[in-house]
Amino acid sequence: MTPLADELTPIRQRLEAVFGAARKVYTDSAPDNPAAEYLILSSTIGVSSSSNLADGIDRRSPVLFVTSVASAPASAGVTESNLADSVRWALRKAADALAGWRPTVGRATFAVEHVVSDRPIRDRDVPGLLVMAATDQFLFQYQP
Repeated sequence: MTPLADELTPIRQRLEAVFGAARKVYTDSAPDNPAAEYLILSSTIGVSSSSNLADGIDRRSPVLFVTSVASAPASAGVTESNLADSVRWALRKAADALAGWRPTVGRATFAVEHVVSDRPIRDRDVPGLLVMAATDQFLFQYQP
């Protein structure tokens, strides 16, 4: 079986290659002093299931969460709308990179499906910063 970190590695690498210097990609959480614009990639462990008569587990279906965050100092003159546009741009680019793509994990991998798209919302809990974020979800199925 592939460790969960290894499942995320090809996905993180694909996002890093697509975004280059435009966005930092963090796994599971952002550090205390993140870049102003970044992505967070995280995952569930996935539902294990069987599609064979022997009832052996032959498919795992983790959900990938890609969160896009854009922030600016409240005094910078940047609007929530500007930040929301940045969040949407990054999620569109992530969706274009992941949906329909087959990462190399396990014995066989199904194409990634984009299943939920969310709107940017403001995080009002960060003093001195305007922060907008949204999370899209992708279904990632493979045979371990």
